[in-house]
Amino acid sequence: MENNHDSSVENLKGQEAIEKLNTLVEKAKTCFFCTGIKTGIPANAIPMTALEVDDRGNIWFISKKDSTKNKDIEQDPFTHLFFQGSTYSNFLSVYGISEIIIDQNKLDKLWDSSFNTWFESKEDPNITLIKLIPSEAHYWESKNGHLITLAQIALSGFLGEANDVGREGDLEI
Repeated sequence: MENNHDSSVENLKGQEAIEKLNTLVEKAKTCFFCTGIKTGIPANAIPMTALEVDDRGNIWFISKKDSTKNKDIEQDPFTHLFFQGSTYSNFLSVYGISEIIIDQNKLDKLWDSSFNTWFESKEDPNITLIKLIPSEAHYWESKNGHLITLAQIALSGFLGEANDVGREGDLEI
């Protein structure tokens, strides 16, 4: 059966890729943060909020020093992130290496009062940052909202004509 809901391909490199990554992460904010992916057993996936995409394309998170997530990263730093932006039905898959970072200056920059839910203060000795350094990333984004995209796919199926419903591509960072 022919695919009647094609996406145009737009692969991006360098600064354009970092800007696209930042835009998609900003829209979604929360991702499934998957570790233990090289072990041969099901990955450990938890929802985490991305705090920043820096000017090199690294994605930053906050975590507890004694968390299972940090222990997973210490054993196997390979990480896979899955984002979905609900408003525009954008999707982003990012694969890379995670590092556990203790950097008070960076923490001061990223700190938000909502973190007081998990930490006593930004001086809490149990705070660490996680920096994901992307090695591969791929995105899919619809041109319109979720309902319009579904209607376009249904219409193209009914008419038997291809319909460009969005874009996808690799991000080389």
